[in-house]
Amino acid sequence: MERLQAVTRRHYGAAIASALALTFVLLLPVSVYACYPANRPGPTSVNQTYLYGEVYNGYNHRGVDFYASRYDAVYPVAAGTVVDRYASLPNGTEQAGLGNYVVIQHGARLRDEPTREWRYVYSIYAHLA
Repeated sequence: MERLQAVTRRHYGAAIASALALTFVLLLPVSVYACYPANRPGPTSVNQTYLYGEVYNGYNHRGVDFYASRYDAVYPVAAGTVVDRYASLPNGTEQAGLGNYVVIQHGARLRDEPTREWRYVYSIYAHLA
């Protein structure tokens, strides 16, 4: 009887381990679509004056600011295609407070859960000198 209980416990433990392993294997592909790999767009440091999500002038700051000198090169976080750009007018007028900006569409797509559609990943580079 003791031997039967020992075998049963061992099989029970193996069944739990197998179930956990199977769950991990099934959920692993989900994590691949949960994020998009990106590189830091340059060797500069992050400007900690305006943190992502902080409220500024009544709006949440939705970006990460990198310090750079005028005419420094700006590198995209991943390969892609420029799909929009804007240069301030000579009189200093800006569109949406972004100044000079570039929008890049990246090759990867992520699933938009509310609509259940696949959408391209974009990055925007604003306040360019």
